[in-house]
Amino acid sequence: MAKKEKRGGFDRYVDNVFKEDPQLELAYLAELAEEPITTQIAVLRHRLGLTQQQVAKRMHLKQSNVARLERKGENPTAKMIGRAAKAMGCRVILVPEKELGRFISASL
Repeated sequence: MAKKEKRGGFDRYVDNVFKEDPQLELAYLAELAEEPITTQIAVLRHRLGLTQQQVAKRMHLKQSNVARLERKGENPTAKMIGRAAKAMGCRVILVPEKELGRFISASL
């Protein structure tokens, strides 16, 4: 079984801060939702402790394809986004913008 990406002290600190202040995590997730999908994929992969190589293996792709998928300015297909999400144990969902805050809050 592949190892998780080594999470440094800052990552553990952020985990603890979010655990202590769920509202801060809510604000973080709301801000992340405003970022391009490529950024969201890269940030979530890192937060989940996965390497590009691990995600690539789960997607049956080369690591360079995952790097390209995460590159700012790329415009991945819905199919590729779905594959990446599945490889990271996530889901892609559409939420009306006016409901985003409530949706994220209910998920915490």
